Amino acid sequence: MASGTPAQYAAAPWMRIAESYRGVKRVKGGNNDVILKFFKESGHPQKDANLAWCAAFANAVLFEAGLRGTQNLMARSFLNWDGGRKVTQPQFGDLAIFSRGKPGSGLGHVTYFVEWDEDTVTCLGGNQGAVGEVNVQKFSRARLIGFRRPIQKIDAKTVIPAMTDMEKPDKKPEAATGFGTILAAITAFVGHYETAIIVAGVATLTVFAFWYWKTEKARIAAAEMTPQYKPLSRVAAAKKIAEFVPPPIESEATPPKKPRVARKTSRMKQHGS
Repeated sequence: MASGTPAQYAAAPWMRIAESYRGVKRVKGGNNDVILKFFKESGHPQKDANLAWCAAFANAVLFEAGLRGTQNLMARSFLNWDGGRKVTQPQFGDLAIFSRGKPGSGLGHVTYFVEWDEDTVTCLGGNQGAVGEVNVQKFSRARLIGFRRPIQKIDAKTVIPAMTDMEKPDKKPEAATGFGTILAAITAFVGHYETAIIVAGVATLTVFAFWYWKTEKARIAAAEMTPQYKPLSRVAAAKKIAEFVPPPIESEATPPKKPRVARKTSRMKQHGS
């Protein structure tokens, strides 16, 4: 189940990426390749996934959203993050930094803010809970050090997972294509998901209308150039046949007669009897 509303995800689109990793956890006696990927995307490749990885997850999510993290595996590094600003009234998707361990140890935990009440802060982050996984946990406000909000703009080329992907924690964010890529770019430009949907929808309908107009215009032009033949009825066809007068047939020339040759008279007729 998603942690935020569509409007909240529109304001903090990186939370869609964080949400898509829910359920990723350590593998007992082995390494989880997804966690190793978090270390790599945070700028610190590791061979052992059993190290503390809350900061690696926070940095990896920002990296995949086209934002610049601290590139540091220390949770408290986000207190000095030049890519974010300090806020006292948190919003969905802000970074929350907590203390951990003994006072003065310098240890901490960094995670993404969801909501809070008088006593607890609910956050979505990595390496949380007893097993160390990506999940939603409540933390005591007594441990809270501060909040940081990203001040960078989302890269228009960054692919933002669709809402359907957010609801599938076992699915890794995939590159969107076609309409999804356009929608991600418009969202980054206008800064509001719902507005981006309207703009993208109007643009799509405009392109379709223009294409239909061009196609219909070409069809009409082709029809006007094509000769139109109307079939005759039986009565009209019979009338045409009756009115048909065949052309006169020219007679062949009479072959010339052969010249007549005089016959030879008998010798008796020539000389008399």
